[in-house]
Amino acid sequence: MIKLSFHQTSSERMIRAASTVIFDSLASSGCRVAPLSELASNVQYGYTESASLSDVGPKFVRITDLKAGHIVWETVPHCKCPNPEKYLLQTNDLLFARTGATTGKTLLVKNPPMAVFASYLIRVSPKVGIMPEYLYAFFQSDSYWVQIVENKEGSAQPNVNGRKLLSVNVPIVEQQIQQGIAEFLRIVQARQKGDHKPLPALPMPLQKVGRIVSLIEKADRASQLQL
Repeated sequence: MIKLSFHQTSSERMIRAASTVIFDSLASSGCRVAPLSELASNVQYGYTESASLSDVGPKFVRITDLKAGHIVWETVPHCKCPNPEKYLLQTNDLLFARTGATTGKTLLVKNPPMAVFASYLIRVSPKVGIMPEYLYAFFQSDSYWVQIVENKEGSAQPNVNGRKLLSVNVPIVEQQIQQGIAEFLRIVQARQKGDHKPLPALPMPLQKVGRIVSLIEKADRASQLQL
């Protein structure tokens, strides 16, 4: 597993491990891959403005607001944006940090308030037939991070632009498998929060993934107890 330059929670590490096993298994099965440009569209850079703690306009999501797979909306500042329509966040938008230490970090937006996103973020939208949760799962895996690390530009301030982001190769699978992967990782995350639901079975060619992830969970729990 490649090392990232920013801190990850235990839950994030487990999701990353599970996602990596899933997408490594897809790669081993000979699954067809295609650039992200075939699966997503509407690449857009965010809005340039200064953040304000006063309620001067919509919420203003910055890179630092992408925390552990979610946004704490109560702590997000505002900004002046007379015409926010172009930058308004919608459910199932995917946001990417495009510069700095967290380059490549992603967020799947769900049920946002009136909010726009800042210029150091990139937004893309899944195309018809592509589940946003499936893409988000891929963006947690080493299969994604290896490509992001290779594509970072510059040494003092690494970054990935929209063109390079769209060139990242993603496995293409039928929607049933996309749904299975999304549900599997939802349960993995729930188990990290104390839920005792069993891991669901995955369709071919991922039928062995559940057992592997279960072993990783046990090893992780054992290491936590030793701390």
